[in-house]
Amino acid sequence: MKYEGVRFAALYEGERLIEGGMKEGVHSYDPESVSKEIDLEIAILGNVAKRWENWFGKMRCVVLRFERVNIIFVPFGAKQRYLVVSTESSSDPGIVLNRIGRGLAVG
Repeated sequence: MKYEGVRFAALYEGERLIEGGMKEGVHSYDPESVSKEIDLEIAILGNVAKRWENWFGKMRCVVLRFERVNIIFVPFGAKQRYLVVSTESSSDPGIVLNRIGRGLAVG
């Protein structure tokens, strides 16, 4: 996915990073010492959303907007896989979601 505002893109299965990472030349705001903890929290977010599907229907995405970054969380295929993308806070997460949606519809 080519989009100027993307900082990070990765595919997770539960708390395990399958593929992806930070965009080359971009530094992470979270220290490396907490990266495993954040990976675990991604799995927790996925589990909560999965439980909520019982009442609200299939989850399409979660978008979190912070002062420094936006984080986009999208279920991806079978098992407990999630695509996680972070963008600059000034970027419109809707544009990235639109591109992700088109990619999932094709692929």
